[in-house]
Amino acid sequence: MDIDADEHPGDSHARLKTEMWAKEAREKFRAERRTIFRQYLDLIRADFARLREGVRLSILQSQQDRSNEMEKLISLELQFRRLLLMAEVRLALHWLGVEPVAPAKLIDALQGFEYSLREARMSAQ
Repeated sequence: MDIDADEHPGDSHARLKTEMWAKEAREKFRAERRTIFRQYLDLIRADFARLREGVRLSILQSQQDRSNEMEKLISLELQFRRLLLMAEVRLALHWLGVEPVAPAKLIDALQGFEYSLREARMSAQ
């Protein structure tokens, strides 16, 4: 390591320690972000399970043929599960620099399922 004429040998050591500390702090921050996002995924998964049960109960209690709605809901559920799996894989690879799935995609899928639940309940009345 070359030392500039104006730089004191202790300065380069201090700079190196600061850079190492910054790298450790950045890695710790990214690990905390992964933990928080994983908790967020768990909450979304729980919300989805609750909504799915509501939809299924609504369809089962209906006096009408609801097979078309059931097909739509199954498609939405598969889409949501695929997004959730993709989010989990990308989260596992985040430490390698892979960006996690945008939460908006998961929220959109969840909202689509919630909207279908409302439709199913309204048509059952």
